[in-house]
Amino acid sequence: MTIVATFLLLLPLTQTSPESAPRQGAAVTVAAEVRDAAALLRLAFDAGERMPLNPHARNKSKLQGVVVDACLKLGQPDQALAYAERIGDWRLGLAQASAAVFHAEHGNSKAAKECVSKAENFLKLAEKSETVQDWQRDRIRARIAQTLIQLDEPGEAARFEDGLAAAELAPVQSAKGRKLSPEELKARLEGVDTVVLNGNFEEIRSTLTACAKLFEQFYAQPDLRDSIQSKITSSWAKLPLQVRVEILMSMSEAALKVKDNAKALELVTLAQQQFQVAQWLTETEVAFIGELAKLRARAGDADRARRELEAGLKKYDEAEARIVNIYRASALRPVAEAWFVIGDRTRAGELYARALEAGMQNPNSRPRADDLCATACSMAVIGFQPDAAQFERMRAILAGLGDPW
Repeated sequence: MTIVATFLLLLPLTQTSPESAPRQGAAVTVAAEVRDAAALLRLAFDAGERMPLNPHARNKSKLQGVVVDACLKLGQPDQALAYAERIGDWRLGLAQASAAVFHAEHGNSKAAKECVSKAENFLKLAEKSETVQDWQRDRIRARIAQTLIQLDEPGEAARFEDGLAAAELAPVQSAKGRKLSPEELKARLEGVDTVVLNGNFEEIRSTLTACAKLFEQFYAQPDLRDSIQSKITSSWAKLPLQVRVEILMSMSEAALKVKDNAKALELVTLAQQQFQVAQWLTETEVAFIGELAKLRARAGDADRARRELEAGLKKYDEAEARIVNIYRASALRPVAEAWFVIGDRTRAGELYARALEAGMQNPNSRPRADDLCATACSMAVIGFQPDAAQFERMRAILAGLGDPW
């Protein structure tokens, strides 16, 4: 048995999840707990904890990683690391590296270096492991390199960057982009043409994804920003439509950060135009409608966002019986989030309720746990607070997870 395999097997399997132990003093009521997003994350983590290692070790760790990501989105790196300690595979190292990126981006170099050290130690343990694959190591190494570049330690970053697969280069390229001068940016954009001409799919996707980060970095300089946008849209012919839409959505997010609603709406409209070119599975289409409506509502066009959500729900209702049951909740969650962003908590609650019940339609607990975790994390990150009855329903779903998995 490899060192890292032995290490992973030694992780306690019966320990309670972080913050799940009863609190001292008076009992906490359900009504009090639902006011706290941390309660939703605990419930989400517990859904993964209930999943047996055999044969679901990979799915268990994946769900735990979802909660770690949610903690980082909510600005809770310490809680993310606490949950990460319960992860039994490569996602432990990924969580540590992701926390390092978070701290570097928020100017906490000491904490970032501490997390880099943890992630590097994990990689050392994993070097001879047959259970940790090369692409998984590369993903961890890329985030370490990203952190070190942001900390102005390019020499150290190069140790982790060397030999990375093209599919994992985007974070490193993005971090380097933050250091570019306007002159260096122009040279970088000229190099995109070479990548598009000679590169494979992963190289092109990583390069254009990094360009989307440059769009944010140089947003305050309209000429440079517009040249980046033009380069992206003229270079993506080899990319699938879904990747194009995702890039445009990330650029719209950049515009929203600086309250440039007009630009955000322009980019959402471009994303919708790309999206409408192809035929999609209904669950994919409805989910994208929800994501785009969120951006449109945040940019100030709530009326059109409502119309698009209503049209998307109509499509979902007409096709629901034909959608495989494990994909139904994933279509409804972005729609619930969009209604919440618009400001209609009642509709958001109704859609979250539908998502919870859709997640119960499969007789096996593994997909039920997947959907419960995803829905709880969605609520926490978006800021939705379920009422006592809805939270109690979520607890009941959690309690019901068991054989058959």
